[in-house]
Amino acid sequence: MISDEARMLAVAVDHPFAGRDDVTAEDLAEVKVTYMPKIPRELMDAFIPPRTPSGRLIPRLTVHSMGELLPLVALGELVQLTVTSFARHYRYPGVTYVPITGIPSSRTALAWLTRKTDIRIEAFARTVREVLDEADQDDGDAAP
Repeated sequence: MISDEARMLAVAVDHPFAGRDDVTAEDLAEVKVTYMPKIPRELMDAFIPPRTPSGRLIPRLTVHSMGELLPLVALGELVQLTVTSFARHYRYPGVTYVPITGIPSSRTALAWLTRKTDIRIEAFARTVREVLDEADQDDGDAAP
């Protein structure tokens, strides 16, 4: 695993959620979230669940590119479920981020299709393994 990040919700600064300390997964049934048809549905559903924990449908609005996303959020057309690192790095006028509860953290890992492997991918994977092994060893050296 490369990262394990808390979830955030990108909302317009004048959205009713913007002034809250946090938003719940159940609140997502009241707003539209992103649907990107170019991303496999299983991947979209893993990152943005299709239903709330109680089973309520979470409405989706089709977005065709990342360039469309934050302007639509700023206009209040939709909200975007994201992660803390996105919130730190992607600032956009009229958009703010609110913590969301009831959605599992986002865990990321590197993966590739083994049938498409080549020398560059293998070298990259070796380097990642070495870096992660070094990080694990450094964590083990820390004093209790």
